[in-house]
Amino acid sequence: MVRTLTVLLLLFILFLISPTVPRGRQAIEETVPNHSKPLITLRNHGFEGTVTNVTERSITVAGSGICHPTVVEHTFPVSDALASGGYDPSSSAVRYYLRDVHVGDKVDVCFDRVDGVYVCNGVTIKRRPGGRVPPSRDPRESSHHKWANAHQDFEEKGIPLPATVDAPPEPPSSVIR
Repeated sequence: MVRTLTVLLLLFILFLISPTVPRGRQAIEETVPNHSKPLITLRNHGFEGTVTNVTERSITVAGSGICHPTVVEHTFPVSDALASGGYDPSSSAVRYYLRDVHVGDKVDVCFDRVDGVYVCNGVTIKRRPGGRVPPSRDPRESSHHKWANAHQDFEEKGIPLPATVDAPPEPPSSVIR
C-alpha cells in the first residue's frame, strides 16, 4: 500500500513539473474550440425537389437528397451571398439569384452544413413548369438554360431535342403524339 502511494505521489509530482502540460487559463483556451469562424462539416451537397416557398432568407423545397431517400419538405436558410441578392462563388450549383427562383420550380439546392445547420449556398433551376428556365447569372454557365428548356419542351410538348442536346432513351409516357 505504501509502495502504491509512493508511486502515485511520484507520478503527481512529475505531472506538476512537466513543461509540456498546459495549466490554468492556457489549458482551458486550448481545449475550448474557437467558434469565431463557422465550422463547415459538409460542403456542396445536393437536395432536389420542387420549391414550395421562397423568402429573402430561406428556401423551402419538397424533395429528396442524400440524407432523405423519401420525399420530405425542408427549409434551408440561405447564405449571406444569396440573401444579399448575389450568388455564392464557392457553390457548385449553376448560379442563379434567389430572386430568380419561383414557387413550383424544379430545383437542385446546393447546401453546406455550417455549425450543424444546413445552409443553401446555391440553387440550380432545372425546370419551370409552364414557363422557361431563365439564363444563369454566371456567363460561364451560358448553356444551362438552353439544355433545361430543350428537355422541358421535349417532356411537356414532345418537341424533338436539338442535335446539340443529349436525348433521353425514350420519350416519357405523358407526351401525347
